[in-house]
Parts: sequence; structure tokens; C-alpha cells
Amino acid sequence: MPGLGYLYAGRKKLLGLSLVAFIWTWITLVGMIQSGTEMSAFLFYGAGIGALLFVCFAFARDAYIKTKERNKEK
Repeated sequence: MPGLGYLYAGRKKLLGLSLVAFIWTWITLVGMIQSGTEMSAFLFYGAGIGALLFVCFAFARDAYIKTKERNKEK
């Protein structure tokens, strides 16, 4: 699974966890749809968008930390 490499390396833990959560959310949603479980569109879109926002937040945090370290070196 993408994201587990980040967790294994011990760096970028939030990014790794967010990628794992994003993939797990979509695996769960697809499994529920295929099994015929009734699910409201609100929950489907809410879970998908929430997981994607979590990934975006992790990328933004990672970029902020890298920029902060780069500016500290100058």
C-alpha cells in the first residue's frame, strides 16, 4: 500500500497515515457498494472528500516543514 513506506522510514508520519487512511476509506466504500449495502450519498461523498482533504493537509504540512527547514539553512 502506498504510504506504508513513509511510515516504515519513520519520516513523514502524517503523510503516510493520511495515504493509508485515504486508501482504506475507498476500499471500504467500494466493498460496501459491491456487497449491496445501502449507503447515503452524503456519507459516500463525505468520507471521500474528508479522506482527500486529510491527504491535502498532510502534503501542505510536509511542504511547510520543508520550506521552514530550507529557510533556516539560509
